[in-house]
Amino acid sequence: MINAVWGCIGDLTMSRRTPFQVYLDKALSRRLRQMAERKATSQAALVRRFIEQGLAQAVPPDEDPALKIIGLGHSGVKDLSARHDEYLADVYRATHRSPGR
Repeated sequence: MINAVWGCIGDLTMSRRTPFQVYLDKALSRRLRQMAERKATSQAALVRRFIEQGLAQAVPPDEDPALKIIGLGHSGVKDLSARHDEYLADVYRATHRSPGR
């Protein structure tokens, strides 16, 4: 009876999960296995925990403070966004000329 009940509970838990396959290099796989052994848990449980932590720390693009600087300045240069690398290279060359040039 207990096995039958446990089987049902196990089936319910597994039905809520989606299979996900990941390939790890040998070193990372070894580290994951060792940590799972130290924590007395499964590698799958660790991977789920790491994914949860990573997603919780991720900042949605519309809330990323680094992106708030976009559009702060007005250079008057119409093609700055398309040619910014060229303009930066020009400034660098102008400020880093060798003596005698």
